[in-house]
Amino acid sequence: MVLSLGAVRRVPLDAAQARDFYAQHPALEGMPVLVHGERVAAGPAVFLALPRVVAARAWQRLRALGGARDGRRPTGP
Repeated sequence: MVLSLGAVRRVPLDAAQARDFYAQHPALEGMPVLVHGERVAAGPAVFLALPRVVAARAWQRLRALGGARDGRRPTGP
C-alpha cells in the first residue's frame, strides 16, 4: 500500500464498511474490490485498474505541489 502513494486504502473483510459493501453487492462477495469515486472494479479487474488510480492520485499530488489547482501557478507573496 505504501507504493500506491496513499491512493489505495485496505479495508479488512471484517470491517463494517466491507460488510456493508458486500451486503449491497452480494455477487462480489469474496472478491478483491477497488472503489474509486463512482467506479467499482472487482476480481482480476482490480489489478488492471490499480495503475490508473495510482497515476491519477500522483498527478493530483504533483498539481497540488505546483499550486496548479486552478490552472495557474501562484504568484509571489
